[in-house]
Order: sequence, then structure tokens, then C-alpha cells
Amino acid sequence: MRKLYTDRRWAPILILFWIGCQRSDVRDIPSEYGFPAPRAHLERISADVGALRCHAWRTFAGLTHARFQGRPVFTTWYTDDEAFTHKQLPEFPIEGPWSPILTPPIQMTPSIAPVNPDSARAATDLNLSGADILRTTVLYNRAAYEFIRRQRLYDRDRIKKWRDITRDIPDFPNDSIVIKLTWWPIRGDDVSVLPVWDNHPTRPVDYGIPNDGDDAHGNNFIYWKRAVAIIPDGLKGDWPDHTSIKYFDYRAPDPTQLRTIDRVPVIPMSQLYSLSAKQLQGSTSGFDDLFESLYGPGRTFRKECNELNCRGSRNRKCRKCDYVVLVAMHVATKELKDWVWSTFWWHDRGNIGEFAAHRPRSVKDPWRNYLMDMTVDPDVPREKNRRPNITFNPWLEGSMAKGTVSNCMACHQRSAIPQDGHDLRQTVRRGALPLDHRYYLKEPHEEGRIRVDYLWSIVERATKLPSNQRHDLPQSSEEPDGRKGP
Repeated sequence: MRKLYTDRRWAPILILFWIGCQRSDVRDIPSEYGFPAPRAHLERISADVGALRCHAWRTFAGLTHARFQGRPVFTTWYTDDEAFTHKQLPEFPIEGPWSPILTPPIQMTPSIAPVNPDSARAATDLNLSGADILRTTVLYNRAAYEFIRRQRLYDRDRIKKWRDITRDIPDFPNDSIVIKLTWWPIRGDDVSVLPVWDNHPTRPVDYGIPNDGDDAHGNNFIYWKRAVAIIPDGLKGDWPDHTSIKYFDYRAPDPTQLRTIDRVPVIPMSQLYSLSAKQLQGSTSGFDDLFESLYGPGRTFRKECNELNCRGSRNRKCRKCDYVVLVAMHVATKELKDWVWSTFWWHDRGNIGEFAAHRPRSVKDPWRNYLMDMTVDPDVPREKNRRPNITFNPWLEGSMAKGTVSNCMACHQRSAIPQDGHDLRQTVRRGALPLDHRYYLKEPHEEGRIRVDYLWSIVERATKLPSNQRHDLPQSSEEPDGRKGP
């Protein structure tokens, strides 16, 4: 294999083989959506919130555009596993329906967010934390994926070569997009409950992971005031516009205690983007814990218990008739040096309020039911109390201490490797770091870090390659010291 890469006679064959191994189904955002916008234009409108929101909505319309076999553009993009594999020539994907990889949210996993066992016992005993119920998927468009592969950003040893040169990896190209999807499980044989965030925190913002207060889960969905009932596609029967359900009681000392909510809106699942369990990597066994956590013994979430809505509630496992629905989406585009950050979440009143403002007609159903906030600066525009800007997604950052007053950029600006056992994702800090970002890199446990252009996914997914495999990899076209590779 080593001779194959170093012998120039094989170069044309290798190039053709590489082209033949590329994903033929990958689609870019159609040009009519104006992506990527010229950097000078975005810098010129950086103080115009309305203009920036219009641009973020247009990008959202483009990446949700059903361009490939009726699927949104983003469903053709590359996964974490494809972007960060050490295999130089990834295998061509299996043809068929989109089958994303779903993993627990990194913000809520115990290894990243340790909590006091006593304060969290009530929730964890019933598997009600976000890491038990929510699942996430990270995707990269063609430009971001090719940059990761070309610069070998999947290789932690390769990244460390920038430590003594610039302490930064090269900037991603301006047409790069990275998105993070968040999913919620829905039963296919019954009505399911879906919490709704109305921007009304019920717990002090200081509570939450990793604090050791009385509430170990901050303002996550257990403490939201409202929920709706979701009717899955194909469920027979005449359903009223409103029904009664049971959901967690945010007012109770024990957050797992259920309360009855009357006159809850009944929402057809077609108002959300969804995937069937059949598409989840061809097996439902890996998602049993999602459905057991919500729909297991004692948690049917229905006020009445007849043959239909209690069927299968004991030891409830994931079935092929079940679904996951998209409840949230982070979108980062490299149109500015520090990226453009947008975040979306589903709401049953998707046309009401400030987070629905400026949505164009080009955003089609069911995407018109998603609200949006966005930012291009961790400081401005300032909030009414003159504190730094707030931009967060309730499904992910809501569980963190101060998560409901956080800012995407304030977190991602600290992304660097190696971690050395000190993870900064859970410590919410408001506002921008100094221009050179040096102060946090000079802290004792931060010495020797390399900034990775705002992407925590590089910190999480880049790994070392065993030395006995390294000789099989070709050199990158550009070395960290500026020299050209062979």
C-alpha cells in the first residue's frame, strides 16, 4: 500500500478511484438561496438584526429544500463517522432511505457533565435525563467534509503539529456548513407527548449541569410548562382538536411526579420532520431505551387508560412502527470568520412571536413550524439589561447552568484540543473572549491547546491513529508549516 501511494505511476488511477468512491447523492444548497453570502455584505449588515435573520431563514430554506428524491438537502450530507474515519477511501454508502446515526447529546452525557448523584437521583432512577431520551446527529456539507479530509482533521496527532506554529488550524472555507439535529421519540401505535418551550424558565438560571444544586437538570424539558399530543401518521381513529395528557409536574419537589394537563392541542406528526424506526440504521434495538424512558411502566402520559392507549406500555421497546421527530437544529455557516450561528426549534404556534419574524415564503411545510434565533457576535446586540447577547436552543443548552442566558459563540469560541481532562463546554461564560483568545489558553490546564475554528466536533471526534497504520495514509496537500506535501 505504501508503494502504491508513493509511486507516481499510480496517481491517475488513484484520482479516478477517489472520484468513484465519492458520494454521488450529496447535494449543495441551490444557488437561488444566496448561499454563501459575500463576507463584505454580512459584515455590512452585522448590526441589522432583521437583515441577518432574513439571511439565516434563507439558508434554512435552502438546506431544507427537497431536492434529492423528495428529501431535504441536508439529508444528503456527510455524518461524523464519514468525516472522521481514518480510512482514506471511505466505502460508498448503501443505497436506500436516509439512515442517520443517532447519539446521546454530548451536552448531557455524564462524562461531559458530571452531576451530584444525590441531587439527580430522582430523575436518573427513572431515566428521564436528556441523554436518555434525546438523540442528536451531526452533519457536514460537501465543503466542510472535504476540508476535514484534506487537512486530516480527524487525526489528533496531525492537529497537534499546529501547536508551535499558529496555535490555530486553518480556517474552513466560506461555503462550509455544520449542523446538529436533535430528535425526540414518538410512538407509532398511540398518541405521544411532546414538550413545548414557551421561553418561560421555571427554574433559576443558575441551576443545572454541572451544578450540585437541588435541580441537576436546569430548565430541560422536564420543567417546561406546556406539552402537546402528537398523533403519528397512519394511526386510525377520529381525534379531537384537544385532549388530556399527563406530563411532568415542574411545580413538584419530585420532578418525575406527573400532572394532568387538560385541553392540550392534538397535533398531527406531519407538522414535524420525522423518520421512521425502520430508517434508524436498520435496527430498532439500539433505541429501546428512548421508548422505555418515556413510554415504559407508569409513564403512558395519557389520562385515560383504555385498550388502545395502554397497549404495549409495559416494558415498552422501540418498534418498527415508531418514529423520531426533529425538535431542534443548530446551523453554523462559515460565511464570516467566526461563523454565522442559527438555531431552530419546533413549536405548535410557529407563526407567532419574535422568533418567527422575517421567515420567508421559501420556507415550506413542515419547516414553517420551526422558530429561529441567530447571532454573529457573542456580545452584541446587547440585551435589555445591557448584558451580552443571548442565543441558545432550549432542547440542548436549557439543561445547563445559565443555559437559558447563554450564547452559541461564547461556548464555541473556547473549542480547542487537547482537552487534558478539562472540558469547557459546560461552563457558560457570557460575552466575547479577548481578540486573540489568549487568556484562556494561558490558564494552567489550557497550556498547549490548539484552537479548532469553533468546532467542538473536532475536539470530540479527532483521534490518534495507531502507528502501525500511519504509513498507509497519503500526505496532506498542505503541511502545517506551509510546505507542500508530495
